[in-house]
Amino acid sequence: MAETKDKGQPPTDNPGEDHKLLKFKPGHSETLSLSAKKHERRPYLVELPIFFYFLAYKGALPLKEQFLYSLLTTDLAGTVSTQGGLSPSCVNFLNASANVSSSSIQLEVTLQEDSAALLSVLNIVRNAPALFATLILCSYTDVIGRRWGIFLPCIGGALKTICFLIVAYVGMDASPLLYIGETLEGFGGSIMTAQNIAAAYVSDIITEDKRTFRFTIIQSLHYLGTAIGNVIIGYAISGFGYCGSFGFILALYLACAFWVYFMLPESLQDRSDRPFSVLAVLQDAIFVFRIYVSRNRPTSKKIILVAMLVAVLMDNIIILGRTDVDTLFFLAVPFCWTSIIIGYFQLLKYTFKAVFGLSVKCWANCVSDAIIATGGALFGMGCQILQGLATVPLELWIVGVVGAPSGVILPMAQSIMSKTVEFSERGPLFASLGVVEGASDMFAGSVLDIIYSATYDKFPGTVFLVIAGLYFVATVCCLTTWSLLRKPGNAIAKDIETSPEVIFTRSI
Repeated sequence: MAETKDKGQPPTDNPGEDHKLLKFKPGHSETLSLSAKKHERRPYLVELPIFFYFLAYKGALPLKEQFLYSLLTTDLAGTVSTQGGLSPSCVNFLNASANVSSSSIQLEVTLQEDSAALLSVLNIVRNAPALFATLILCSYTDVIGRRWGIFLPCIGGALKTICFLIVAYVGMDASPLLYIGETLEGFGGSIMTAQNIAAAYVSDIITEDKRTFRFTIIQSLHYLGTAIGNVIIGYAISGFGYCGSFGFILALYLACAFWVYFMLPESLQDRSDRPFSVLAVLQDAIFVFRIYVSRNRPTSKKIILVAMLVAVLMDNIIILGRTDVDTLFFLAVPFCWTSIIIGYFQLLKYTFKAVFGLSVKCWANCVSDAIIATGGALFGMGCQILQGLATVPLELWIVGVVGAPSGVILPMAQSIMSKTVEFSERGPLFASLGVVEGASDMFAGSVLDIIYSATYDKFPGTVFLVIAGLYFVATVCCLTTWSLLRKPGNAIAKDIETSPEVIFTRSI
């Protein structure tokens, strides 16, 4: 993404003063362009529409997973359970409170394998075009304006929801619409574009010393949207069925698109007139990784950057890839959770992650970033082993609470990396992390879904032991970084602040 230019920022009384989420002051209208005058009474508040987007996107994930599970249940078993969307094996298990018949067990295995396989294909269909759309849109918003980088993902999500709504109404006969819907969302850029452009929008209108707080708000809204979206969808599925639930998600996407198009002013008043080239964008996406092999940097610092990059990769794979397998695992015997219980579990998990993330700010000055990241990776590894071996619901609830520290790996890694590179290298640094996130989102879900599908009949918790292995790799990377940072030549000064471009800050 091109660097933000000062001329794209709204004027203020004091060059270093933030306009603090307020509307442009009428007294400055003579300094604004005609485009800015038109929008001078509109607040530059991107947080509201991006919250609606997070609420829709994160609420749609468990809805899609449970809908596909129910759709395959109907197709294979020829009936739909009336007990909270449970599979026939779960219905028998709960009603009899005894062992399930062998035929029901085989049906459950088939459902789990087919659901995971279908989700893996749909993830690839969506994320392959989304990765390239993100690279193009994030760069091209310098020309067409930032708002389109949020508007287009909303439209893509709305079109996908319409396709799923038709399938929910018609049944498996309309199943090709599932692939069409995922593809349309991918070409819209999906969440990768929306979240990055929201950060770019904030960078355009806020001075550097105030950006971190606004970035923190955006990420907090991400957590909040995930938690609330899961609970709402849980009740929506139970009360209104899948058609009504998809209708609710569609309304959220359209509300976000309406606000962005009609209410949100453009943050770039003077846009770039540079010629746009898709090839140039793709070359930039590759060349940003040159900072990891710079000849001007000591070998030890190169190792720190690469180790933290691997830790970020592991964390992204886990965060972006485990949603599908979590939901399928909760739906199966012996847990047989309903959509409402799953929603409350996600609410508990993300609330504790947010609370722990905020608490880090209180004691981060006493403990190094590398130690905090190491502790988070160890907690994550232990919790995934516990989830993989879990046989009773209480163990899963313990995982949701105790796993909260695992949410600090990414912000601590970004903090370390931003302090290791030169100021002029921070742009390419975070661009490289964006590429890693996009690639993780493209492949992680599909890979974990395939592992879950291939191992469910042998041991359902295998995929969570694999995730524990990823946390182990992240732990080794964090410990390597900690040992290198202890050397005097590599010590990071305490007074160096984290780059304002860090999306995940210490407050998360």
